[in-house]
Parts: sequence; C-alpha cells; structure tokens
Amino acid sequence: MVLFYLTWPKAEYLPDLERRTWRELDYLGSALLVVSSVLVVFAFQNAGGASTDVWKQARFLAPLIAGVLGWVGLIVWEIWADRRWGDRIAAGFPMRLMRNHVYGATVVNTIFLGFPFIMLVYAFPLRVQIVNGKGALLAGVMLLPMLGASATGSVVAGVINGKKDRVFETLAASSCFVTLGCGLLSTLSSSINVEAKGLGFLVFVGFGFGMSAAGCTMVANLKASIRDHAPSQGIIAQVRILGGSIGIAASAAILGVTLRTQLRGIVNPDQLASLESHPDDFSQIQLDSIRKAYSDAFSEDMRVCAVVAGVAIVLSLGTWSRNRPSVQEILSGHVREEKERRKIVKSPT
Repeated sequence: MVLFYLTWPKAEYLPDLERRTWRELDYLGSALLVVSSVLVVFAFQNAGGASTDVWKQARFLAPLIAGVLGWVGLIVWEIWADRRWGDRIAAGFPMRLMRNHVYGATVVNTIFLGFPFIMLVYAFPLRVQIVNGKGALLAGVMLLPMLGASATGSVVAGVINGKKDRVFETLAASSCFVTLGCGLLSTLSSSINVEAKGLGFLVFVGFGFGMSAAGCTMVANLKASIRDHAPSQGIIAQVRILGGSIGIAASAAILGVTLRTQLRGIVNPDQLASLESHPDDFSQIQLDSIRKAYSDAFSEDMRVCAVVAGVAIVLSLGTWSRNRPSVQEILSGHVREEKERRKIVKSPT
C-alpha cells in the first residue's frame, strides 16, 4: 500500500475514465460465466479424485451438463443483451468483442495454451516429488527455468509488437514453442535421478507461454474499444485460468486412471494416501511401481498437452489479418472513436 501511495500519478496524468453505475453491471452474465466455468472444472476434478470409475455416473455427468448448459445460456443471454441494450450495459462477455475474428481466435487460443502451462505448474513438481524423491520446496524451485523463460518471452513479444501489429506471428510462434516443449517432456524416463534435459524442456513451454500472455494482452488492447478495455482484458485472464483449471482436472483424472490401472493388487488407495507422510511403510517393489505409475501419468499428461497445444497452433491462424496498421495508428483511432461516442452521448436528443 505504501508503494502504491508513493508512486500514484498526479491527477493530470491519470486517464480520462468514464464512470458507470451499478445498474449497468451485467449481474446475470457474470454469474453465468463463473458458475458454468466452476461446474465444468468441478466435474473433471471430481472424476479425477475418485477411487472408482465415475465417468458414467451422475456425480460427473450432472455438473458437466449443467456447466455446458450454463455456457449456452451465457451466450444466448449476451447476444440478447447486446441487441436489447448495446453498450448501455457493461456486459460480462460482450458479443461485440467476439465478432472481431482476431480477438475471438485469441480467446480460444488462450484457453488451449492455458491448459498445458498451468497443468505443468501442477504436474511437474508432483512428478519431481514422487518419481525423483525430492522435497516440495526443491520441486517448486525446479520450475524457475520455466518461469524465467516466461518473463523473457513476454519481453520478446513486447519488443516484436512495440510498433507494428505482429500478433499473428507472436501467437503462432508461442503455440509452436509450447507444443515442442510438451512433446519433449513426454520423453522423460522414470529414473529416480532428475534428468537435466527436463529442466531445459521447461524453457520451451515457459518461453512460449510468456510470448502468448504478452501477445494476448496486446490483442485485448488493440482490438477492443476504450470502453471495452476492461472486459476484453478480463475475458483473456478468465479463459486462461479456465483452460488451466481444466488442465489440472484432466491431469488429476489421468493420474487417477493410471494409478488404478497399474497399482491394482500392489498398493491400495488407503496406503497411497499415506505415501508422503509414511514412505517407510512401503516395500521397494511398491515404491518402484508407484514411481513408474506417476511417471507414466506425467508422460500421458504431456502427450495430451502436446495435442492441445497443437490445436492452439491451428487456432492461431485465425488471428491473421491482411490490413495491419501500426500500433500508434490503432490506439489513436480508439481515442478518436471514444471522443466521438462521448460527444454523441452528451449531445441533446
């Protein structure tokens, strides 16, 4: 708070923002967005953590179907609200943004790249702990190459798009890097020793994600009007977390299926739950079987991530635009449009 206070700009340097009333907030759209996202993720997370096959049971199907219906309801509501009120309502998921093919493709691409990155943040430390026998702190530290590469990728994307709109090239390249990194990570063995190449493979994923994160932020800034800057950035952030949440749920589901398949008759679920607190209670054969199962589950995770990231490469093609003015021209155009819109709003009818 002290830093915010000391660095807060003077009034003349603050942007000229238009205040909106609480009555303009899209309460129903925001609620549908949150509820539908949570239900879809909950369904897969619940299935992954179950000790039995629940894919055909109501505990999986009910929240999944409800979540899908929620997404359908959200789209129908936002289309109706857009036709009924236009920009007089602060839509939670503005359809006017999605009509821009570059922004729409970026949103979907973000979902598919959030899936492998956040899954890897969850699955890699878990693998290091179980397969390589390292502590939780060291397992987390081993993500530093990916996180450092992510920061580097963001800087590179900023430089590339500083003056000219090169979002298509940025997102295509970032998707390729993530696909390459996930594919390489699927080749790691079940050796108890940490393979140095695994840390190098993390760099590809981190660099690609960093480029994607910066590129998507620029798309939200360049393709949305000033009035829609907040929802455009919020949607990008929301769908990235949504993709990552689905990725974590998918990883848990893959791990659950793998453990049930490979450890049947070797380790029971109650024993597996005590692995971290009582590792000495297991025989060497059991520990080797557990390491092998976790390693195979991680490799399957990365193969799935490689496929998902490969789809993101195809989706990035949707961000291609023939007419791409400079960044300064685009931002100046947004300012002119906003001034004209405010004049129309303030003018007597």
